[in-house]
Amino acid sequence: MHASGALKLLKTPTRFPDEPEFNRAAFNEHYNKRQNVESTMMMIKSKFGDSIRNRTPTARKNEVYCKVLCHNICCLIQSMYELGIDSTFSKEMAVA
Repeated sequence: MHASGALKLLKTPTRFPDEPEFNRAAFNEHYNKRQNVESTMMMIKSKFGDSIRNRTPTARKNEVYCKVLCHNICCLIQSMYELGIDSTFSKEMAVA
């Protein structure tokens, strides 16, 4: 996500829910996106720890990317077991 996309998620509504100009649908859309991001970050931090050990900026980015990748793989495996999906991975399916 680019910085401008992150800023859009962080903008708070300028109207209160009891005002007639308040757009409940727009507020809920942004709130739900933020809620999803917050819960995903909590899951990653609780699973892999909340610290980053590398010192250089590139290594720090790579460490975060690896944590996110591992989290996605864990979610995929959990979904496969919960939904009873039988998956087969072979060399023919691999992208070269």
